Amino acid sequence: MKVNIAGVIVVEGAMDIAFLSNFIESEFVSVNGSAVDPKTVEYLQNLPNTNPIYLLLDPDSPGEKIRHHLHQKLNHYVDVFIPQSLAIKGKKVGVAESDATTILDAFQKGLNQATCDKEPVITMNDLMTLGLLGQPSSTTKREKIASIFHLGHTNGKTFLTRLNRRNINVQQIKELLNEKTS
Repeated sequence: MKVNIAGVIVVEGAMDIAFLSNFIESEFVSVNGSAVDPKTVEYLQNLPNTNPIYLLLDPDSPGEKIRHHLHQKLNHYVDVFIPQSLAIKGKKVGVAESDATTILDAFQKGLNQATCDKEPVITMNDLMTLGLLGQPSSTTKREKIASIFHLGHTNGKTFLTRLNRRNINVQQIKELLNEKTS
C-alpha cells in the first residue's frame, strides 16, 4: 500500500521518481540534476502556498547545491533530509539508493518542520556556548545533532538555519549533547 503525501515532491531525476513511486502516491517534479530547468523553478514558484513543496534531494554536494539554489528561488518549501549513510549503494549516493523506511522517516521529520517566518529559536551565540561552533569537536557534535534531527550535512550557518526552520530549541540540544557525553 502506498503512502499518500499531499503536495509536490522535488527530486533530482527520473530514477528517484521511479523508486519513490513504488511506495508514495504524490506529484513528483524532477529538476534533472544540477542543471535546474528555469521552467521547473517557475512552475514551483507558481504553486499556491497551500500546496507543500518537499525538497527531497540527494545527500551529497550536488544535492546540497540544488537545495541551496531552490531555497533562493522558492518562497515556501519543506526540506526533507535522508542521512547519507543510509543512501549509499556501491559507489552511488542518492535518494534512489535509500529504502522506503528511511524515506518515510525523513518525511515524518520534515512534516514537523516549523515555518521560516518565525523568530529564530537559536542564535549563533547559543551554538558557540553549546560547543557547536568554534571548537575542535564542533563538527562532530553538529553531525550527531544533525543526524538525530535529519538536517543533512551542514556547516555552522546552515545548521543554525535548519534548526530554526524546525523550531528546535536550546534545551533540546543540551539534552542530546548530555546524552551523548553520558
